[in-house]
Amino acid sequence: MAVFAVIAASLLVLWTIVQVNGNRRRAEHASELLIAQAEKIIQDNEEQEKILTESLKENYITRAEAVSYILDHGGTQEDLEEIAALMKVDEIHIFDETGTIIAGTRPGFYGYSFDSGEQIGYFRPMLEDKERTMCQDVMPNTADGRQMMYAICWSSTGDYMVQIGIEPLRLLAELRANEIPEVIAGMTYYEGTELIVASRDGTILGATNTDLEGLSLQEAGIDPFRADPSYTSFTAEVSGRKCYCNVQMTGEYIFAVAQDVNMVNEDLPASLMMLVIYLASVCIMIWTLMGIMNGRIRRAHTEATTDIMTGFLNRRAYAEAMKQEQLNSDPLRVYAFIDINGLKRVNDTLGHDAGDELIVATAQCMQKCLGPYGDLYRIGGDEFSALLRADAELEKQIREEFTQEVRNWHGKLADHLSVSCGCASRAIHIGASIQDLERLAEEEMYEAKKRYYRENNKEDRRRGSAGKSGVETGIGF
Repeated sequence: MAVFAVIAASLLVLWTIVQVNGNRRRAEHASELLIAQAEKIIQDNEEQEKILTESLKENYITRAEAVSYILDHGGTQEDLEEIAALMKVDEIHIFDETGTIIAGTRPGFYGYSFDSGEQIGYFRPMLEDKERTMCQDVMPNTADGRQMMYAICWSSTGDYMVQIGIEPLRLLAELRANEIPEVIAGMTYYEGTELIVASRDGTILGATNTDLEGLSLQEAGIDPFRADPSYTSFTAEVSGRKCYCNVQMTGEYIFAVAQDVNMVNEDLPASLMMLVIYLASVCIMIWTLMGIMNGRIRRAHTEATTDIMTGFLNRRAYAEAMKQEQLNSDPLRVYAFIDINGLKRVNDTLGHDAGDELIVATAQCMQKCLGPYGDLYRIGGDEFSALLRADAELEKQIREEFTQEVRNWHGKLADHLSVSCGCASRAIHIGASIQDLERLAEEEMYEAKKRYYRENNKEDRRRGSAGKSGVETGIGF
């Protein structure tokens, strides 16, 4: 049942994801078409604006010639302000035959010449041909930074040049802004869809919802600057509705389409909420089952790798650890090997309960002194090992504390505890493998055991005197 529920839930989730993603892809495609249509119309309008700009150039040249005609027929330089107002131009400049401004409506420009900068130097060819007329494209005026168009011609006498300057961007910007709302209003779009055209700085020039015009895209709920300059999509709240937003930055404009998520996904079943609740229930059930299974696995692993009597890791865990240690080059690795002295004799003379008491006592001493520094293992009946991390000074301290702990131990069935220990560390045996440390520690342990039996007049077959409880005393290192 659990497997069936998981499969059913997975299929339902997959169906929902596919359906929603399909709806969104179709919405994105519709947005691309809508943006492409709006972009094409605006581009066509811009082509018309270019034509208009060329027409303006002709018009401005005509105005410059008109000013020249007025000056040639009785107009004076004192009348230039009135002439500028009459001709509806922003500036008039009079150049002498060398290309230097000698008069005009802007006294601050007197003395400027065709050599004064790139912008004014555009008209230098006028010096070569007195029949020539020129009109500059929209350029920033280097003196005050205004966007200007300048037209120039020679006077009929050829004694001076007349230049007029007009700031046309205001007119062009108004034309574009006025055209964009009409473009948007005349387009066909889907219900629940907002088409927005903004300037590069994010000011909305036109939108299907006219209330958005004049606002910034951020104020409308769309942040175009969160995305790459290429086509992108994201979800945002627009006009109080959650929408799929598609944004494209092209040329001077930012195109945005916002589609109501509910409208895009209106074909989804009305029972979607119940489906979500159902899937949530399934997820909880799966989570619970996984928790139970993981708990069982952890318990089984713990039981399989733990020594019941001491709580230490067992030989199976030790074998796994030794495999992993082959990849461990820790320079502070310490291997310790510990063996209980005389355990068989205690088992034979005092019983296995006394022997078990010694095993547990050894584990307790190891846990107290060695446990904080690494992992402890019981690898045989009376054999223990430890994988520690310590430098030479700490290793010495651990040895001393463990020796003292063993010597101070007294049990109920056995009076004393005696163990033989061996340690090997990379702090001393630099670069040694874990197998090398194991071998060196085992050799040291057996040397300690030999010393112990020799000092207590015992043979390797474990014969000799015993303490009150029959347990050999002392510790060998």
